[in-house]
Amino acid sequence: MQEGSVSWLYYGQRLFEFPQGVFVVSLAQAVLPAMSRQAAIKDMDGFCDSLRFALVLILLVTIPATLGLVLCNEAVYSLFFMRGSFTAFDVSQSALALAWYAPALLFVGISRVVVPTFYAMQDTRTPVLVSFWTLLVNAGAGLLLMQTMGHAGLALALTLSSVFNAVVLTLLLSRRLGALNLTAIAYVAVRMVPGLCLMAVVVTLLLGQVDWLEPGFFMPRFAILGAAVCSGCLVYGISLWLCGVKEIQQAWALLVNKLA
Repeated sequence: MQEGSVSWLYYGQRLFEFPQGVFVVSLAQAVLPAMSRQAAIKDMDGFCDSLRFALVLILLVTIPATLGLVLCNEAVYSLFFMRGSFTAFDVSQSALALAWYAPALLFVGISRVVVPTFYAMQDTRTPVLVSFWTLLVNAGAGLLLMQTMGHAGLALALTLSSVFNAVVLTLLLSRRLGALNLTAIAYVAVRMVPGLCLMAVVVTLLLGQVDWLEPGFFMPRFAILGAAVCSGCLVYGISLWLCGVKEIQQAWALLVNKLA
């Protein structure tokens, strides 16, 4: 592949893993103890309720985080890395890698919740087998996509394998537990749409004040990027509150408690 591809993928992966490490892992760990207790006492109704609640929390966090990564990718790489040998072309190519990585965030989050669910049921074999096939999907998709898309194809391969992993695990879990009643999760997803649209508009308008592929002073650009991120989060949170998504308050409380 083109010279620089390894670096572009590396920088894309680092920024992709930031919300995963801060939010996804924290939320998954916060709900796991309750699910383990419910599995131990055979409270399967409570177990399924906890699982649905965990999936809703993942949905509320990862979808706006994905949108934010896609909207802010050039701005972040330009602000923090575009100097010396890291050129505007490197910014655009790193941002491209991140754009293809970002959709995987939701499915990685789902897997982070579903895999411990198998563990809580004393089943470690199923996640390992699914991981093996996920590895093959990742390798096969990467070999095919890199021929036409270069390094972006490898990023997309990771996303496709993450989708495969999450979907297969969820289907297998539904066979074990019966119907998971995902209608409630879909209802929350629908109520997220207005907030996501408003967030996209606000962030795009604010970031559009700067040509991020051109050099500039750090502090004014940092202020614009910070304003875009904070305004986007605020608009999204207010919209969820107005649309009656009560889980956002519980997600915030869990996250604050975990980070503290």
